[in-house]
Amino acid sequence: MSAAERTKRMAETSPRFMARMAGVFYLMDFAFGPAMFAGSKFVVPGDAAVTATNMLAHEFLFRQ
Repeated sequence: MSAAERTKRMAETSPRFMARMAGVFYLMDFAFGPAMFAGSKFVVPGDAAVTATNMLAHEFLFRQ
């Protein structure tokens, strides 16, 4: 596929579709963002045993 064909195809993409995709990613940010920040405070650098204990105690955060 040449660059001209890709540009034409991108120009044909509906703005409504692009807005919906942006909305989906925005909602995913709110859905998965807290889990990423919560997971970072359970990891203890240099102490694998404490990290493993934290992961087992809060298993639901790591299985998402």
